[in-house]
Amino acid sequence: MELRTAETRCRIRFWDWILIVGLVLSPMNEFRIGKVGPGEALVLLWCIRYFWQMLTYKKNVVFSRFWLTFLPVISLGTAFCVMFYPNEGTPSGLFTYGFFAVVSLCIVVGLNTRPSAEIKRILYMMGIMACFWNMFLYYYSKHIDYYFFDATLWYRGVRFSGGANNPHQVATLLGSALFINFIHLVDRDCSLTDKILPLLAVGMGLFVAMQTRSSTLTVTIFATSILYFYYLLLKNLSSKSQKWAATSVLVILVSVLIGLFREKLFDYVFDFVESDANGLGRFEIFASIGDTLRKNWLFGLGPGIHGLDGTIEYHNAYLEILAMGGIIGFGIFIVFSSRLFLLLMTDPSILFAVIPLYAYGLGGFSMRRLSFWVVVAVAAAYSVRKKQETAADSGAPAPRQAAGLSGNKRGLYLKT
Repeated sequence: MELRTAETRCRIRFWDWILIVGLVLSPMNEFRIGKVGPGEALVLLWCIRYFWQMLTYKKNVVFSRFWLTFLPVISLGTAFCVMFYPNEGTPSGLFTYGFFAVVSLCIVVGLNTRPSAEIKRILYMMGIMACFWNMFLYYYSKHIDYYFFDATLWYRGVRFSGGANNPHQVATLLGSALFINFIHLVDRDCSLTDKILPLLAVGMGLFVAMQTRSSTLTVTIFATSILYFYYLLLKNLSSKSQKWAATSVLVILVSVLIGLFREKLFDYVFDFVESDANGLGRFEIFASIGDTLRKNWLFGLGPGIHGLDGTIEYHNAYLEILAMGGIIGFGIFIVFSSRLFLLLMTDPSILFAVIPLYAYGLGGFSMRRLSFWVVVAVAAAYSVRKKQETAADSGAPAPRQAAGLSGNKRGLYLKT
């Protein structure tokens, strides 16, 4: 691999702009023909360049074992559902998850030889562009036209949706984009002038995020912000004893506050949930997961609509995965997520590009969004390369073992 200066490593290649723009446009599902819109088409175009390379690598990334086990399980669930509960199944959903598998694998393989600084720059630009683009769409809707090339920019006239048929598409992306920009702002490797754009992006992103009126996004931003500032606190403490002391004080403080104000907190949470038009009704939907599991608790019913006896989605990613893949599929997803988070701990700050996507899953099916898999894959690609570079810089005699990697004639790849 050719040597590059720090300046060159941070330069984004023309081809990678296709991936960035594809992610930014991915929420705009009103432009889709079938299941393919401009976002999906651009991301797939970027992936085509690395498709053969993906196929010729064996067990190449942390995603491989997940997809090789998860896809067969939900396929079995789909077959079972079609035979016994045809009104609940959506067999075409298998193509959606097959597409996500190709995208996530191609991204990690395609970025496998890039310097980690270059991959981080791609992730940063994704966060900036997502906020700027949706601010542009908001301004366009207010001052030019309610529609953007026949795609509505507002859901039912009151919630910003950014060209999607509901606000959850853009809310999922903005939740992650905001914290990507936060990471960019505190990155010590970036100069002060480099932080002007992410600072503007945070302001724009927060404003547009509030226009979606998504209570799930509000909770996601609030909860992730607490975790992020706690992480920054620990990062600036030098010794383990100081970190343990800070953690203990925080746990005690939170426990005391909950004990003293539990009734007021309960009332506030209840009022907040009740203020959402679908808030309290969601709990009734969640409670129906038992009925779904009784139909096939082992490998589920595959992709489809399974809440309330097949009349509505669960609006919770974890219940959707449990209904779709049963105990086996849900277990596979938990193992995958655990391995992913361990990988991202190579640079803990990158975790906060992914945590909002998982947090949003508590009130929406974020794992069914293209933005989820693109951001997660880019973050994983960065962590793989960072781990390789750290092992090489330390002069470790066995970097393959230290980084959990294997090697062949084509290069290094994650052992799964």
